[in-house]
Amino acid sequence: MAAQLLQQVSQIGIPVKELDRAITFYSDILGLPPQGVVFAGEPHLVTRMNDTETWMAFFTDSEGNTMALVSEVAA
Repeated sequence: MAAQLLQQVSQIGIPVKELDRAITFYSDILGLPPQGVVFAGEPHLVTRMNDTETWMAFFTDSEGNTMALVSEVAA
């Protein structure tokens, strides 16, 4: 019954701790090369909370979807 309620997925988050390892996994192992991505601008600071900064960079994928990379770093 729950499957009938889900009709569209708008966002999927995949946390990555080691970017080089993730690139190797998705491109070399799964065969999903990072291609067709156009960034809309430079990464920018979204918020600062206590000792953490949240940065975002928006891009358009090969399907025309606007997506974002999010990074939380120590301030």
